[in-house]
Amino acid sequence: MKSNLKTNTNNEKDDFNPETDLKITDEGTGFFGTIRREQIYLRENLEKYIKKDHTNFYSIFFAEIFDKIYFVKTCLFLRKFDIFCIQLSLYIFYHTLLISILCGFFTIKIIKKIWENDNFPDLKFYLLYGLIANIIVWIIYQMLSCVVDFHDKIKDMTTLKYELIENQNTEHFDRDNIHDLNEDVYREKYEELIYQIKCRIALFYIISFIFILFFSIYLISFFSFYTGTKHRVLTAYYISIIEILLIKIVYGLILAILRIVSIIKGYKCLYYFVFILDKYLS
Repeated sequence: MKSNLKTNTNNEKDDFNPETDLKITDEGTGFFGTIRREQIYLRENLEKYIKKDHTNFYSIFFAEIFDKIYFVKTCLFLRKFDIFCIQLSLYIFYHTLLISILCGFFTIKIIKKIWENDNFPDLKFYLLYGLIANIIVWIIYQMLSCVVDFHDKIKDMTTLKYELIENQNTEHFDRDNIHDLNEDVYREKYEELIYQIKCRIALFYIISFIFILFFSIYLISFFSFYTGTKHRVLTAYYISIIEILLIKIVYGLILAILRIVSIIKGYKCLYYFVFILDKYLS
């Protein structure tokens, strides 16, 4: 984002067009490129989605699955205004929170039961508490994702920019004064946006630091006192990762199938049902 109304290109408004968001076009795009393009179209309305060629159904399947796996999404699907270090910090926070919550499930009562019964905990225990922990972590992850998501605000800023430019180009009287007025309005909004972004990034890192510091002390203390239980906590952690990974793969496959059916059959309601799931339950 520039801090003034001057532009260097004639079509800079395409900054938020999904076709140019990752600089991907239909011509000369490889299979991985089509997957990236499909991913940015997952949350577009039906009218924009059907304008592009989506005949490569394999790319739809991969896009839906990879979009649900946070590590892949962080490394491969970042957009222009995503900040990699923040997304990576959020991903690390996700796993720190996950293992900490799983550790919290191993209470004194559970630990006593572990040493009294040879077959405890069993796979059902790991799967149940792993699922509960992942649901809790997912909710917190989505809340923090909203804190560091600036797309809507930057999009509004881009829209304001071109509204001001079009306004001053259509006026024939006192154009210099109109330009100065629009420049002041834009600069004020720009500085306000930058301030909000800085505050939200600072808030995210403060929250992350406090939680990670607390969880680090908690995990170190737990592993120091309950040395015989720590390998079971790690087992629960590994199983929970595999469990949620399988769930996300199946979830992505189901959404991909529903998306393809909605496009082939022209079911608008089905498409927007998948659209809502992709937007709010990913």
